[in-house]
Amino acid sequence: MIEWKDSIFASSEMKAMPIMTYPGLNILGKNVFEMVVDDEIQYKYLKALSVRYPAAAAATLMMALYVEAEAFGSEINYSQNEIPSVSKRLIDSFRSVENLKIPQLGTGKIGEHLRAAELATETITDCPVFGGIIGPFSLGGRLYDVTEIMSGILIEPEGSHELLQICTDFLKKYALAFKDAGCNGVIIAEPAAGLLAEKECDEFSSYYVRQIVDHVQDENFIVILHNCGNTVRLVNSMVSTGSLGIHFGNREMIKMLLIGSGNDRAKKLKSLERELERQEERMVRLQDLLVDGNLAIEDYRPMKQRYSLEKAGIEGKLNELKVVKSNMNQSIENGVGVLADIDRMYNRADLAGKKQILSSIFPEDLFFDGEKCRTPRINEVLRLILLIDSNNHEIKNGQISEFLDLSVQVELAGVIRFAH
Repeated sequence: MIEWKDSIFASSEMKAMPIMTYPGLNILGKNVFEMVVDDEIQYKYLKALSVRYPAAAAATLMMALYVEAEAFGSEINYSQNEIPSVSKRLIDSFRSVENLKIPQLGTGKIGEHLRAAELATETITDCPVFGGIIGPFSLGGRLYDVTEIMSGILIEPEGSHELLQICTDFLKKYALAFKDAGCNGVIIAEPAAGLLAEKECDEFSSYYVRQIVDHVQDENFIVILHNCGNTVRLVNSMVSTGSLGIHFGNREMIKMLLIGSGNDRAKKLKSLERELERQEERMVRLQDLLVDGNLAIEDYRPMKQRYSLEKAGIEGKLNELKVVKSNMNQSIENGVGVLADIDRMYNRADLAGKKQILSSIFPEDLFFDGEKCRTPRINEVLRLILLIDSNNHEIKNGQISEFLDLSVQVELAGVIRFAH
């Protein structure tokens, strides 16, 4: 897997790693409930996606952030077309933690996910296959309630640590089971950690994620950590876990990473600046040789001309890169500005303009089922911003308004960065 990571860095093409469970259902003609209870359908959707998108860098198994809580005993709401969710908290105080037992790996839907992993790794051989698990702090939030655990880390930190260690001990087993099933890595989804400040994230999330990473990650199996909150302030904490890959999803991080995608350009810019400096030093030394009488004038002139031409060439390349960088930054600013103002743009547009905006947002049209509008897919950039904005909890649940339902069709996307 280290070679796979290095090949991504070495490639001149941008590699996509889609994390999209539910869009695969459209290919199979199945509903959500059929998939969550059937390991073969989970495998088939992943196989169908890998066939349809053969250029993908990896295949990612179903991201179901309820199965771990169900294994502990939480009640889960199931329906035909909605993503399953935890209906109520399992424990009502930290005193109840001592009664929690680490589940067996066959409990609840855990077995289906692991069998799907075995099927996938047996037949998908042209790219790595990743399993998916919830993070320790997010699992603790599902067992105890997010609001309660957020209060608990301040009021009862010892009880919080006890709960999180139990969650971590189970997740270490679950991650190792994906490894034993033949997966090449696992994605840890830790969305609730995005609510924490950096210090609390270090203590109540990253410390425990590190235990999972140390337990399973090696040259053949890597961990990718996902945090979809306001992750700009948490990057150092996420990196401290030792996860080889980091998956971001915040709107501010999109902008930061888009600008950061010019890292190669920045390195080239610095290299040219150093080369220009060396060239100027050569010209100064050449002049000193002439003044000191160590270089004849007839030898000085052609050398000066050569150095001057080389310097002009370097300066030309520098100016081109600086113009590109400036244009790129302006394009990013303009693009983010347009998306932030898209509602007012729509209200001001005429009929043709409204149609153009809608077709850009919903490239596969809208369908009315009698109660809500549904759509198979929305614009990739807009989806990325909408679904991972931690301030829009309804969007996180798959619904951007009471009239438009995306929960079955559209899922989290993001940007993955691997550690060098």
